[in-house]
Amino acid sequence: MNTAVKVGATVLVALIAGATVFSAQGEKLLQASQDGNLALTTVALASGAPIECTDVYGETPIALAARGKHNEVVAYLLQHGGSVTHRDKFGMAALHQAAVSGDEKTVDLLLEHGADLATQDDNDCTPLMIAVNNNNPVAAMALIQHGARTDGRDVTGMTNLFLAAFRDESQLCATLLDLNVDPNVPNQDGETPLMVAAGSGDAHIVKMLLVHGANRSLKDRYGADALEYARSEGHETIAELLRKSPEF
Repeated sequence: MNTAVKVGATVLVALIAGATVFSAQGEKLLQASQDGNLALTTVALASGAPIECTDVYGETPIALAARGKHNEVVAYLLQHGGSVTHRDKFGMAALHQAAVSGDEKTVDLLLEHGADLATQDDNDCTPLMIAVNNNNPVAAMALIQHGARTDGRDVTGMTNLFLAAFRDESQLCATLLDLNVDPNVPNQDGETPLMVAAGSGDAHIVKMLLVHGANRSLKDRYGADALEYARSEGHETIAELLRKSPEF
């Protein structure tokens, strides 16, 4: 239950379940962290803003700073007790937010303070999956270098390799394949990385997948194979490439 008490222009919301108090200072801290303003972040904390205050989505100052790649603010908040385990209303922790648009320094800072590489949001996405899906190869590579598992699957069955192929991230596809990720794991609709690469017209990724054992004869739940994905989008060069590749 929430109890709202209006004091002048300030609304204080006390969460009776116990923890966080939102105030004008809390709002200032959230805004300063999101903007990457270290000076105002320092002032807000010194004025009594709770370091674990959250916005309407349940995001903390450290999560907002991590998503914005504001590493000085991230470091300051960590030094003052900012939590790396708090999860917002979508189950995302600060490391997930760093994966959205942060860089290797953001990732390093959070992991040095105990962030979990394997943490999953409400869609079973790890930070690595979030990085791949948001076209953030810098954060993705940093997570992989720190030992992030590459074989995760979200609630729809999509893998890191599937997402990399879907996003035309050839560098990440190459890295994942070199780490022996299975190229034939389908999503819940039976679609494979080869199918989505063929459909998007990325010949380089198609070739990489074939070299690493992608099976062109697999079919999705509707009976379509990679060749049909290429043909349906008018990618005749890829269709020819697939026709010439051996079946497994």
